[in-house]
Amino acid sequence: MSAPVTTAALPVMSTCNNDPHLFAEMMAAVERVASAGAFTLGDVVAAFEAEFAAYNETAHCVGVSSGTEALVLALRALEIG
Repeated sequence: MSAPVTTAALPVMSTCNNDPHLFAEMMAAVERVASAGAFTLGDVVAAFEAEFAAYNETAHCVGVSSGTEALVLALRALEIG
């Protein structure tokens, strides 16, 4: 017999309720990316990679297109699979 499964509700963050300035900034960024059609690669992604690497005090950062690709990349880096 297996143990009972419990669930917990995760709070949902509503940026427009918590910080209208942050929401406006996020929507402007989404509009810039959508207008440029630069969902992958391009200047926006390169800037994100550089800023994220600096924030994490590391030399490099690689943006990927999905969580699955992030896991594949991590496993390859660890020579698993």
